[in-house]
Amino acid sequence: TVRAVVEDGVPLAALSTDQVRSDVAGALQQYAVDKLRERGRQRSYDLIESLVQEGQRDSTVVVLQRVPMTGRDGSVVSPWRGFHVTGNNRGDARLQAYGLEAQQMLTGVPQSVLRLPDEEENRRLVLVGLGEILRRISTLLNTAYTVPGHELEERASRAQRIAQVPARVVVGARTPERLEESLRQLNVHDHLRGQLGYDNEDRGLGLWSTLVKAYQAKRLLGELLAKEVAQDRMAAGALDVDAIADALVGARALDVLAVLLSPGDEVSPMTLRDVAIRCTTVMLFPPVPPRPENLPPRAHMPTGRYWPVVRAALQEAPWSQSNGPKAERRTEVWAAVVSQHFANRGNLLAAKSAFSARNVQFGVRPDARSLTSLMNACRQGDAAAWEILVRRHLLPGLINAPEPFITSGQGSEKSEDRKGVRRPPSNAVLALVNAYASPPEGVTRELLCAFAESVLRAPDASAGVDGQAPGTFWAPDAHGHPRENVLADKNWFDATFPKTSATNGKGKDVPSSDDSDGSTDEDTADESGEVSVEVEDEIPEDALTRMTRLRAALTTQVDNSADAVATAAEQLERLLGHIQDAVRSRKEAGAEEEPSEVQKLYVKDINEIKKEWTKVVELLDQAGAAVWEL
Repeated sequence: TVRAVVEDGVPLAALSTDQVRSDVAGALQQYAVDKLRERGRQRSYDLIESLVQEGQRDSTVVVLQRVPMTGRDGSVVSPWRGFHVTGNNRGDARLQAYGLEAQQMLTGVPQSVLRLPDEEENRRLVLVGLGEILRRISTLLNTAYTVPGHELEERASRAQRIAQVPARVVVGARTPERLEESLRQLNVHDHLRGQLGYDNEDRGLGLWSTLVKAYQAKRLLGELLAKEVAQDRMAAGALDVDAIADALVGARALDVLAVLLSPGDEVSPMTLRDVAIRCTTVMLFPPVPPRPENLPPRAHMPTGRYWPVVRAALQEAPWSQSNGPKAERRTEVWAAVVSQHFANRGNLLAAKSAFSARNVQFGVRPDARSLTSLMNACRQGDAAAWEILVRRHLLPGLINAPEPFITSGQGSEKSEDRKGVRRPPSNAVLALVNAYASPPEGVTRELLCAFAESVLRAPDASAGVDGQAPGTFWAPDAHGHPRENVLADKNWFDATFPKTSATNGKGKDVPSSDDSDGSTDEDTADESGEVSVEVEDEIPEDALTRMTRLRAALTTQVDNSADAVATAAEQLERLLGHIQDAVRSRKEAGAEEEPSEVQKLYVKDINEIKKEWTKVVELLDQAGAAVWEL
């Protein structure tokens, strides 16, 4: 219970709690913090990084409270502490930035946590005075801030913006008994009657607008787009940055982006939409310079000029920390932005696996070729061009079509409304990529190229087929011609490009020549004009070339493994559902159970599957450990 403090029979304008043991008080404080952090995971941004980069703008309300505690030796202490009435989450985030925990501020901070320079460590010493704790924090961080290379240098620079925060401290009230109730009402008002929350799309568009303005403020927008999208064909100063920024946030038509198109490219809604998507991609996933060779292992990684802009705008954790959550967040923003270029907008979750943690860490460089050049390369047999076309140019149209080909694949889709099969979006993309090098039955290069061109041009169609919505089209046949009365939709897509767990064909051996005699006449080699000679023995691949090839294929291998595991998990879900349905039907029918011998055989088979799954876990553990030696 919390009550007004009474001294000499006079109620005072402060609060007090019942006396408890110090370990209980610390445990209660930790429990409250754990609950705060559990709720905080629902926040769409990193609160600690937000405070570190922008400081705390809103004032919090703090009330003095006395906390009587019984120590381990039986002595009673009654420290006064300031407890947050509002802004508890921000208070906890500030302490984390300082490297402290809330219960330590109540029961004491171990001396080893705040040990001063040249001070001997004493594991039994606990700092309980707030003045001493503050003095040590100030000394340590001020020293680290002024000494280059100090072990606490990063913590000191992160704590700079939250060294002072606005707060209102409650120190008096005419009626102390009403103090707690009024403070509780203030807390409830802030939490239950707060601002109306954004949905995912609104939040993504808001963050995108913030990011575009951040690039403008740093004078980097024109430089980035001229270098990465226009491929240095023009100087950054030649771009009308303000007009381009307006176009990227939807405040102006996309015509101003025509200057970024490749020379000779037709200015059309399709090409302008594509260059806008390129701009969005490179701004959310800017390139990061390679790690310097002489950089020490634990030194700060220089991330270039663009990556810090995205980190600050989206309030992300440092480059060195896990990039999985950053990839999900940036991908959600990307999906919300590119969907604005389409009349029909699909589920943002359908783009969830479009970008990986590696794309966040090292960036995504747009292909130098124009959309037309990529299509021509695909027609001529360039499998790498096809993968780029699918992953970076077709995917938005596949998701945001009137008849979407790729959906979120989640159980929230009603079964009667779902077309095709339930599959992860990443599996659908992989199946389309693999169809070029390892085509399913009936799929040809002509079919793929015709389908790609139809997807790219569909958003600009003024009418559909057979009375369907504008943008719909007939599915192509093996020769690339439209098949009358066969609608290109998810049913057709999933049947034409079925689920796959195979690799994308990279690294496969090139077929050998049909010549039965591989020898070469040394006397006539020069005279025949040959520029290459086939030798009898294979030339071994040098280690550097092999390393480069394997590293380049690693991302694809990881994606393929993830898709294979996801497909296996879905298959096991169907197995469980099948068994449960069979059991339910047997009970409803009043039938006898299967003989125990049959049940044992099924159990034996399932145990064999479990053994194989254990092998998968072991292999993943080994792979995770091996990655640290890359």
